[in-house]
Amino acid sequence: MTAPPAAMPRTVLALYHPAGNEIRYHLLHAVAEFPMNHLGMVVRYHNVLEPLPDPDTLPGLRAVVTWFRGARLDDPAAFLAWAGGLQARGVRFVVLGDLLFAGSPDDPAIRAPLAGFLAGLGLRYGDRWISASYGVTFPVRDARMMDYERALGGMLQEYPVVRPTDPTDPAVRSWLVARYDDDPDLDSHLVVTGPAGGFAAAGYEVFTEDSGYNPASEDLDPDGLRAWLLDPFLFFGQALGLDGLPRPDITTLTGRRMYFSHIDGDGWNSKAELPGYEERGAIASEVVMREAIEPFPDLPVTVAPIAAELDPDWRAVPQSQDMARALFALPQVETASHTYTHPFHWDFFADYTPEKEAPFVAALEASGQLNTYGSAALDQEILDIGEADLSKKYSRPRAFLDQPFDLDREMGGAAAFIDRFAPADKPVRLVQWSGDTKPYPEALTAAREAGLLNINGGDTRFDGAFPSVAWVSPNGRLVGPPDQEERQIYTAASNENTYTDLWRGRFFGFRFLTETLDRCESPMRLKPINVYYHMYSGSKVASLNALLHNLYYARAHPVCPVTTTHFVTIVDGFYDTLLIPLGPDRWRVSGRGALQTIRFDAATHRAVDMVASEGVLGQRHYQGSLYVALDPAVAAPEIALMDWPTPDRAPPGTPRPYLIESRWPLRALRRDGDGDGLTVQAQGFGDGAMAWQVPPEAEARVTARDAGGAAVARLSARADRTGRLAYALPPVGLDAVEVHLALARPS
Repeated sequence: MTAPPAAMPRTVLALYHPAGNEIRYHLLHAVAEFPMNHLGMVVRYHNVLEPLPDPDTLPGLRAVVTWFRGARLDDPAAFLAWAGGLQARGVRFVVLGDLLFAGSPDDPAIRAPLAGFLAGLGLRYGDRWISASYGVTFPVRDARMMDYERALGGMLQEYPVVRPTDPTDPAVRSWLVARYDDDPDLDSHLVVTGPAGGFAAAGYEVFTEDSGYNPASEDLDPDGLRAWLLDPFLFFGQALGLDGLPRPDITTLTGRRMYFSHIDGDGWNSKAELPGYEERGAIASEVVMREAIEPFPDLPVTVAPIAAELDPDWRAVPQSQDMARALFALPQVETASHTYTHPFHWDFFADYTPEKEAPFVAALEASGQLNTYGSAALDQEILDIGEADLSKKYSRPRAFLDQPFDLDREMGGAAAFIDRFAPADKPVRLVQWSGDTKPYPEALTAAREAGLLNINGGDTRFDGAFPSVAWVSPNGRLVGPPDQEERQIYTAASNENTYTDLWRGRFFGFRFLTETLDRCESPMRLKPINVYYHMYSGSKVASLNALLHNLYYARAHPVCPVTTTHFVTIVDGFYDTLLIPLGPDRWRVSGRGALQTIRFDAATHRAVDMVASEGVLGQRHYQGSLYVALDPAVAAPEIALMDWPTPDRAPPGTPRPYLIESRWPLRALRRDGDGDGLTVQAQGFGDGAMAWQVPPEAEARVTARDAGGAAVARLSARADRTGRLAYALPPVGLDAVEVHLALARPS
């Protein structure tokens, strides 16, 4: 009996040295993981000082990646033996930074295994180290790879002499070769990719300012400069052997860039300082509802109060609960939780006792700050209390300290309390992490066991102040071994806090979010549009205007708006997706959850064979990539590709209509018996703009029916000369509708 085909390996095991502070500031997570996520890879972490995992426990392992700068191992020979065993199984190794992480090559105990490991990469060590870089030139400096965001120059980093084992092997490609003192015998190949992985020497992969990392820990300065010297998408794509392979995509749905928005409840009860509101004592949450939510029924938003700010026994004011009821009643508003007491520094509570928190309570009470929000007071006297390890951003462990901390209350308790103010069909399904957004493992587990999805953290910026893709965050953070893994899902963009110096000035700053949104769309789509902010943005004229600027930006772009929980389930699906090759240019997609887009890069001359595929709604070519829209109603769709030599015309062999793009998410596509029509389920926000590929100049009748079968919209449309049939249904899709498209071919 023939064994079923195995899924394409998508796991990259990242080995890190634990000398630093936390994984989210490690080069691997903060800088390298996002490009690998974008290429479809799932990155899992392992402490290199702990016992190395048994290869048999690593199913789906595609590669091991390391990025050490000065770190050394206690037993390099054991590490090299383990690595050699994985290489023998076909697992790739990608080495960034120190190549000699395994120890000194002069140590007789490791000379042979080190040589064997390097040979597996197609490299050999040249027994030299170049420390005087003033005499270095670059006889090979491939512009396709190098000088991506910053050009090599100035004082160059010292480096080892490394060469290909077989200089004539075309499969091992050298992208950067350094020559010392004009002597070819001292050439070193500093950026190399091949069929077994890749290598990029320290100082030639990414630029960080001098204070940007601890050489022993690979930690980044969170505020330090960083920029890629090599193209990370090209480098990892080549080193991981990903050319032509499918990528699960979290940016796009039904052919359009996704949009989602969520609000952390901070400042719910803040006094509004705006004309027309201040005079009557209105609070910020009312301003946000009246000015930024009610006028935008086409843009869904997830609202997450802090339960303590709605609870009269904690910090509620008379309007607090009324505003919650009014907000949650709006059809475009989704209900969520921002915890009960708003922890600022989550690690503080990993080993919580009331006694540990008592000095903060006493000091805050003595200074008159106990009952103030105080998120960024930076009171040095309070910061210096005891041995508490608090982030220097916060002067207290959590916003509200009236009662001892209770993790169950923060998760399920907060959700249940907030549910009191929401319609029965809108229960809380999501917790939005507070404070430093770094929940400890037990907090992630508590959220999951309370039935809650989760989001926050990441804080992507890509603008004039953070001018590098190295500031674009990964999809999330995986915590724990695979069999006990918890996931923290990151936002797709930063909130107004990072633009306003933690809400201490420049209250107009959030308007610059659109620069990040632009850079994350062109020249390649990196992230969906995410407008993420706090309720206190409704307290000031400048901050409200900045928020409205971003909302009008989103409204002006062709997006597919979704709720925040929908986005989170899509990212969850990214981690679970199985891509099973069925033959040349054919894949089955399973286990994907809510993820409904598969992307192929460098695919201008490739197209979906719609006749040979199953469970595919449609396709769209954009920026050289092919975005394939899957049908959520089909559990295991199959994608078949074909050559498409004429991208200026519709792909050949596609007599059946297929989707190009839609503002509304679609599902359950059924074709008419004659192939000239179709029916599809649709539900979404705003107008139902859609475009289908049909025969050129075909005429169409479009009917939308509600759940009872009554027609709620009818229109006629005509395709253009290329076969693009575009129309917009009125905003009737908030409740699901059935859309029927009937074609009449031109005579």
